[in-house]
Amino acid sequence: LIGDPLGQHAVALQDSFTLQLDREDMEEVFEDNFPIFLGVLRVLASTLVASEHELGRAIVLRPESDLPFDADAELGLVERILLLRSSMNFAGAEIEAPADLAQESEPLEVPADGVLWRVGDAAHHGVLLVSGKVRGKAADHDPFWFEPGAVVGGVDALSTESRWYSATAETPVRGLLLPTQNLLDVIEDNMTVGMNLLRVIARGIHDISERVEFR
Repeated sequence: LIGDPLGQHAVALQDSFTLQLDREDMEEVFEDNFPIFLGVLRVLASTLVASEHELGRAIVLRPESDLPFDADAELGLVERILLLRSSMNFAGAEIEAPADLAQESEPLEVPADGVLWRVGDAAHHGVLLVSGKVRGKAADHDPFWFEPGAVVGGVDALSTESRWYSATAETPVRGLLLPTQNLLDVIEDNMTVGMNLLRVIARGIHDISERVEFR
C-alpha cells in the first residue's frame, strides 16, 4: 500500500502456502466492491488511531503545505478547490474529485480558546487547517499542536471511533470542515483518491510501528 520500492524482507520459516494480490488487482477489487475498500480503510484508520492513542499525540500525515492563496482570503469555491488539491491526496485524480468535496465543505472560524471537540464526542468530520494553531490534549499526556496544512481529526472520523483527544483553538483558527461521508462519496466515484488515502494512512502506521506495540 505504501508503494515503497524496497518493501519489507520476509522469509518463510516453514513451508507455506500463500496468496498474492497485486496492487493493481487490489484496486480493481476496491473499484468493483466499495464496501470492501471501506472495510480496509476503517481497519487501517483504527490501527493508526490506536497507535496515536498509545503515543498520546496525533500523527500529522502530511507536512505543512504552503497555501495557494493569501491566508486571509475568503474561502470561496475556487479557493477551497485549490486548498484541497494542495493539501490533500488528490494526486492523479480528476478535477471533479476536489471540486465535489469543495462544494460540500464548509468554511470554519473558531476564536482563540474555542473548542472544536471534546474527548468522547462523535467524529463525523475533519478540519483542514488554513490558519492558526489547534491544541490537542488527551488524558495523562502532554499537549500537541496542529499547524496550517494539517487535517485535524480526519483519521478519527474515518475509523468511526469517538474523539480520543480534545481539540482547542490555541489562536484564532480558520479552516474547512470536511464531512467524512462526503469524502467517502468522492472516493467511491474516484478510487485514485481512495488509494492515495490508504497509502498515506499505511505510511503513518509504518512510520510509528517501532514506537508503539499494537494491541
